[in-house]
Amino acid sequence: MIRRGHLKDCEQIYNSVLAVRRTQNDRRGEAKTWNDLGVCKQFKEEWDAAIDHYRQSIKLQEQLLKENSEDSQYSGIDQLPKTYNSLGFAFQAKGEFDEAEKAYQQALKICQEATSKQLPTETDLEITLELSQTYNNLAWLRTCSIKRDPDKLREQFEKARKEFEQTIKIKLKHPDPRLGQTRRRYGELYLLNNQGRMAQAEFDKALNDLQEINDKYELGLCYKGLGSAAQQQGDWKKAEEAFLNSLQFLREEDYPFLNGEVHIELGIVYKKREPEKALAEVKKALSVLEPTDEENLKRKAQKLAEEIEQLIDSQ
Repeated sequence: MIRRGHLKDCEQIYNSVLAVRRTQNDRRGEAKTWNDLGVCKQFKEEWDAAIDHYRQSIKLQEQLLKENSEDSQYSGIDQLPKTYNSLGFAFQAKGEFDEAEKAYQQALKICQEATSKQLPTETDLEITLELSQTYNNLAWLRTCSIKRDPDKLREQFEKARKEFEQTIKIKLKHPDPRLGQTRRRYGELYLLNNQGRMAQAEFDKALNDLQEINDKYELGLCYKGLGSAAQQQGDWKKAEEAFLNSLQFLREEDYPFLNGEVHIELGIVYKKREPEKALAEVKKALSVLEPTDEENLKRKAQKLAEEIEQLIDSQ
């Protein structure tokens, strides 16, 4: 129901379910319902409420795990790291990276401890998959941290690289449709370290994975990354081709920020060879971004437009 976008309905239903769980003293069901309510709030980008709901779920799950610590067949442990990962995602979305890392590290600790125990086969697989996703979340958090503060590149790059490698290793052993996303993100990490060739290799692998599942959003991001990787290698023709492919997936009505970014990058690609075409791309970016509050990107586009206009005037 959540993924079909029925956010209001799902919240009302889960609140009703929560009341029933409490009446029945079904604490495990109550914990799951708190988690589901957190997901509802997450989809509505109500991050503080999502965090509160995830914490309620975690509190109950940890109580139940403590009470069932001697029962090797208790299967409730597989949900706890998922909820910690969701908590980390909510903190990351708020820009609270330190709190996000704490939540991800707690998920990692739970998964690592659980894999050393004799668990039911199905639970063991769930934990292994969640371990992979936790490495992915930590690696992406570090990548975003570098994007926000390039001075953290030296501190965070190698940690993120190893975590991406751990993620991919597990996902190759246990097929996961999120592998393409992980490889695309890995490519972005290499871009931040100005390793265009390494980034391209990851984007190429990601492209194959993403085409199989036809994930249009991720395909758009992947082509965008391929364009940037080609730029770093000085291959302007390949950069142009990749950015144009990206625009087929990142439509302005759906993703104005990303669409505007791609038009700016096309402006850079065309700047020296075809300045009039470059100016048209940048003006398109400004038009797409005009109704948004992306002021930094607007300033970047305006500055580029002025540079291109000066270049045209000097010819």
